[in-house]
Amino acid sequence: MASASSYFDLYCSAYSDDDRKLQLITAARATLSAAYYGSNYELAVGLLATHEMFLIGNNSIRANGEAGQISSKDEGDLSLTFGTSMSIIKNEPYLSQTFAGLKLLSLKIARLSMGVTGGAMANLTR
Repeated sequence: MASASSYFDLYCSAYSDDDRKLQLITAARATLSAAYYGSNYELAVGLLATHEMFLIGNNSIRANGEAGQISSKDEGDLSLTFGTSMSIIKNEPYLSQTFAGLKLLSLKIARLSMGVTGGAMANLTR
């Protein structure tokens, strides 16, 4: 099984020698549950650390140049809001800011779809 560090290097090669890499991986380990992600735990840790590095590095836009989903538009004073307005998953707007966050979100959604068998909607926000 690959390590969180190797996933970080794969997805975030520009920062593979950055001094903050180990700190971000350690913080991601403290944030994520090994029991929840199971065999995908190292991938999840690497993705969260990559996500954080991209945000720190001010690269919080998606690969295609978008800043996230457009949640509202106004014409009067030209207002445009990015992010999700409604979410069933905790931290979705935060994770949707980078490709690594979106990949972690897809892992979370895949895990939820396997683990929810008629449980309450509250289970989806954990």
